[in-house]
Amino acid sequence: MWMCAHLIFYYQCEDQESILVHENVHLINAENGDEALLKAEEIGRKREDLNEDGTLTVDDKPAKYLFAGVRRIITVLQTPETGFGDPSSGMEVTYSTFEVDDEDALRKLANGDGVDVFYDAD
Repeated sequence: MWMCAHLIFYYQCEDQESILVHENVHLINAENGDEALLKAEEIGRKREDLNEDGTLTVDDKPAKYLFAGVRRIITVLQTPETGFGDPSSGMEVTYSTFEVDDEDALRKLANGDGVDVFYDAD
């Protein structure tokens, strides 16, 4: 069964005023949710960068890229329109739900501009 694991990573450095967070979504093939979680956690630990070579920086400060955890795992939706079996082009693999204040913010978001959003954790 194909699933998407939402892994949360963050940058840690001295004197940071805020925390820069990445939500990376990884496609995982697993028998069930428990197996998918184990695989996702392994991916997360392997993708950490402790910056042992000193090349990773945030705002010119040495930083570490750390795994915070798996936010959620969802099953890939497979429908007759997108096919069954292995993932294929056009198949929905994940989604996010959030709110914006108004239509101007919606247009900015759709354009790729930065806007404030309320991210629904469900």
